[in-house]
Amino acid sequence: MHQGQNGHSVQGDNNTFAQVTRRLATAASLAIVLAAVPATAQVNTHICRAVGASGYVLDGNTKVLTKAGGANEIPYEVKHRTNLRRLEGNCASGVGLFPFKQEVVGITVAFDEGSDRIERRFVCQTMQYTKPMGRKCDREIRRIDWTAPDRYQSEYR
Repeated sequence: MHQGQNGHSVQGDNNTFAQVTRRLATAASLAIVLAAVPATAQVNTHICRAVGASGYVLDGNTKVLTKAGGANEIPYEVKHRTNLRRLEGNCASGVGLFPFKQEVVGITVAFDEGSDRIERRFVCQTMQYTKPMGRKCDREIRRIDWTAPDRYQSEYR
């Protein structure tokens, strides 16, 4: 090392060359690893369906309640929430393992319409998964596979 113009220590050319070479080798290794990882798509869906002929729609993504065919948001409260199904694990494909998760809940909502207090039931499903682009799941490896007892399921049929 020698003193630079401002009095700080400066490394010689050989050390600087070694540092640059190490950085380039690290960047090249990272590029090779990233090239080996397939492009993936993250999918999140939230779908709710009414139980019976309710005349109302609960949007699973926005959690907005409207009359069927209507656009005006209806304020509501969740009176009851029941976990009906949970499934978690990994999808095995030819290029690796990719996580998935599915939850199904029964929701009872209450809201006012004029002078009436109305309750309606919905079954909402949330699915989250990552999958390689252009590939299908060859095999599911389930960590959690749970279904509520029938007495709870029957309330939301």
